[in-house]
Amino acid sequence: MEQKVKPGKWPYWLGGIAGVLGVGSGVVMIVMSIIAMLSFKPHRMMAPGGSNTTLVEQGSHSIYHEYLSQYEGRRVRTRRCQRDRVWKNLRVSLTDAATGEAIEVEEATLNSTYKYMNKYAGRKLYSFEVPAGTEVKVKAHYADGGSKPRVVLAIGKMKVLRFVVLLTAGIFALVGGAGIALPVILLTFFLRTLNRQKLTRRLQMEP
Repeated sequence: MEQKVKPGKWPYWLGGIAGVLGVGSGVVMIVMSIIAMLSFKPHRMMAPGGSNTTLVEQGSHSIYHEYLSQYEGRRVRTRRCQRDRVWKNLRVSLTDAATGEAIEVEEATLNSTYKYMNKYAGRKLYSFEVPAGTEVKVKAHYADGGSKPRVVLAIGKMKVLRFVVLLTAGIFALVGGAGIALPVILLTFFLRTLNRQKLTRRLQMEP
């Protein structure tokens, strides 16, 4: 009478499904987090100076000093020795183009930065909130009245929270899927090998 090796092969399937689901969903969420970051397409302007832009999305927006940028087809880089002057002395004011009312601007309290594609890198200077479809007049100047250095400001809504949540969830899913699948598959393989050897010895001892 043929005897089956225990445990059966179902734990392989269980581990495999857990691995595929975990790793697959993790990869999808990580890709979505990268897409969320790359979807940041701000309005760019030179400062000191002024500019108008219409902000399509409502809610919190940010103003970044892009010390590495592309503007009107040319590469713009703020030298490291000049960045501190920009961060401490550049002032930005906003008004609603339709009503002429001032829009409250808050200084950034955290050192929030970004860098991607080796083309853009910036540091958050200010944040503000507006309704969707608001046309905003932007004016930037140095507090000491200077005109140098000329720098690029990037104004828009960066989905940082979405990026962080998706990236964190993706990493957990990736690690969790692999963390469940590998032990289950390896333990099943070990137990089946051990029991197969015991079963072989038992059959050899039978008359």
